[in-house]
Amino acid sequence: MKIETDLKKAYSDRESVIALGKFDGVHLGHEYLLSELLREKEMGLQAVVIAFTMDLSEGRLSTTEEKAELFQKIGVDVLIECPFTEEIKNMEALDFLKFLRERLKMACIVGADDVCFGRGRKGNAALLKREEGNFGFRSVIVPKKKEQGRDISSTWIRQEILDGHMENANHLLGYPYYLTGRIIHGTGLGKKFFHRPTLNLVPHKDKLLPPFGVYLTETEIGGELYSGISDLGVKPTVSKEHVLGLETHLLDYQGNLYGEMAKTSFLMFLREEKRFSSQEELREQIENDTMIAKHFFGV
Repeated sequence: MKIETDLKKAYSDRESVIALGKFDGVHLGHEYLLSELLREKEMGLQAVVIAFTMDLSEGRLSTTEEKAELFQKIGVDVLIECPFTEEIKNMEALDFLKFLRERLKMACIVGADDVCFGRGRKGNAALLKREEGNFGFRSVIVPKKKEQGRDISSTWIRQEILDGHMENANHLLGYPYYLTGRIIHGTGLGKKFFHRPTLNLVPHKDKLLPPFGVYLTETEIGGELYSGISDLGVKPTVSKEHVLGLETHLLDYQGNLYGEMAKTSFLMFLREEKRFSSQEELREQIENDTMIAKHFFGV
């Protein structure tokens, strides 16, 4: 998959089908829309996604790298990451369509029924249908996919994660929500409590974080998947520095993984992070958490 980071410089010599959207998380609703993109691809068109990126104070469901990986798995040919700048925001809707037709040879455009683009959000599904003949493209308008009686949206999923409702968030995403990072050295207490090192990683600065606490997790390292229990937070009982991190105890692995890339998926929230009165009290709680995790995973 080809990745472009500047829409103005993007060019194609092949006729394309283009999907527009923010696509944060590339969730089940997005996949429903992208299935139409892939249907057009099967007819010989190049599958292009223009993903508008905006600043989100609470964080994103997917980093730029994660989003690219998800699109590649789906079968997108070209991903154009498009920051929602003032220039893009103020471009007239018809000028935007002209640009797509001339620069990317847009033969078909796919959008949700609430698609909007251009100055004053004047570019919408009705405008796309109206301008098909004038610009020489087809438009495919896809209704929003619903779940539990409401539209699946990134906003809904972000709130579920912020509330710690990981099972429902994962259901709406279509995959378990995850954090990725390189395994680094921690405080060394993992070896003291578990008789083996724990995995420590620092979450990406742009990533949305669930509530601080303990979670049942699965961690992928080098293509292998391991069951575990993870603590997300600042470790108030053992650290005065309050450094944010994710610490994971793997239930079924022993070895040295420092320096490896890890992908830790959140399956279920167990309890909030808290400050214990002593390390012994913390150790007892960790033993109890581990018993729950072993029962959950059947190990």
